[in-house]
Amino acid sequence: MRANWMSAVVLGGLAAACGAVNDVQDAAARKHEPRATAMDDEDGEDDDEQPIALDQVPAAVKKAAEAAVPGLVLKKAETETEEGALHYCLEGTADGEAVEVEVSTDGKVLEVERGEEDDDD
Repeated sequence: MRANWMSAVVLGGLAAACGAVNDVQDAAARKHEPRATAMDDEDGEDDDEQPIALDQVPAAVKKAAEAAVPGLVLKKAETETEEGALHYCLEGTADGEAVEVEVSTDGKVLEVERGEEDDDD
């Protein structure tokens, strides 16, 4: 009987130790998971849009947007950080249609959206 009791204590101790190891492993795995912050949108991307005066937008960024959308008349601009990179969002019109052009700091056009009105204001 004493051997059964000892076996139960040893097995119980091993089970508890294994559970503790799993808890530590789970906590370590969770530590490396990306966490949503107040500034993230539903895609987990940063969403810290900041208005910027058009005259503060680098010339290369404006030139890239105007080249991507012929006839673009810029109305407003903002900066935002997506996946750790700063981008410029330039809004305006072309041929009577609302247009938003997203451009990287090096002048690469990342996205062009047409016909969508800004509902944030």
